[in-house]
Amino acid sequence: MESLGELILGRHRFPIHHATFRRVRGGGQGQPGWDFEIDTRPPIEEPPDDTERLMLATGVRFYAEGDPIPLADAEDLTGVEVYIEEPFDPESGEVYFTLYVGEHGDVSHVRLRSLERRGTQYRLQVSALAHNVFEAPTKLSIETWITREPTR
Repeated sequence: MESLGELILGRHRFPIHHATFRRVRGGGQGQPGWDFEIDTRPPIEEPPDDTERLMLATGVRFYAEGDPIPLADAEDLTGVEVYIEEPFDPESGEVYFTLYVGEHGDVSHVRLRSLERRGTQYRLQVSALAHNVFEAPTKLSIETWITREPTR
């Protein structure tokens, strides 16, 4: 199966096999929000460390589930950029994005850029810091073609 792009977590590179997003009319606390789902396969190169090999063996998941991401609900998101410093909304306490690597971890300093569009797909770039994966916060970057699904 062809990769939709790549997720890089620290020194590990992962091929992306699923990438979708959509607007949610009644997310999290009944407020509008966004769903994002970016899933990878195992790392391209097997980690030499046994602990990391086990932890990364099934790939990683970057996601949001009806979360209050401050992204405008526009027909065309080409050229849109969002920067979110904190991992959660200070008013509601709802998490913006989560990184799943064996367990759920916070993501901060998220910069999301929609670079171009082809039909319902956007070329998306994400940079962030992943917490609670390794000993120190770790750089996370994503570049993928992501499909916009209908609002639900």
